Amino acid sequence: RGLGDVYKRQQQEIAQVQERNQQLSTQVSRTTASNEQLTQTVKLAKKLNITGLSLTAYNKKGKREKNITKARQLGVSFTVSPNNTASAGMKQFYVRIISPEGSLLGGGGSFSYEGQKLQASASRQFEYANEEMGASIYYDVNTTLTPGDYTVEVFADGNRLASRHFTMKK
Repeated sequence: RGLGDVYKRQQQEIAQVQERNQQLSTQVSRTTASNEQLTQTVKLAKKLNITGLSLTAYNKKGKREKNITKARQLGVSFTVSPNNTASAGMKQFYVRIISPEGSLLGGGGSFSYEGQKLQASASRQFEYANEEMGASIYYDVNTTLTPGDYTVEVFADGNRLASRHFTMKK
């Protein structure tokens, strides 16, 4: 047996090792992708869900007000659905109310959302016990509001829980 045979065997072994490395690399890529998917699924499962989002105007006496130009306070109400995957405890909810002109009714501090700092109209902390819970957050109006379409967004735990449009009339 000459050096040629030894060389051929080594070439075959190298080719087998390279093929096995490629198989392992593909397997690692698949597992990594699968783990990322699971992480996203768990993150979505932990997200709080809300229903029944409403926007109500109140006058200076604290009574419901149909005429938005007379509003002294806006109330954003919603129901937080039960979710056993979400962590229980104190939760900070942030509300953003955007006027028909496209400007944020501000003054409620700021919070982080998708790597950005957003301004809030109002915020409030609630104790969440993984059960259905009614919540209301109030914004004190300091200017005359105009009739038209208002956008209300609700955030908690770094997630946007809802975004809805409400038409407020004069």
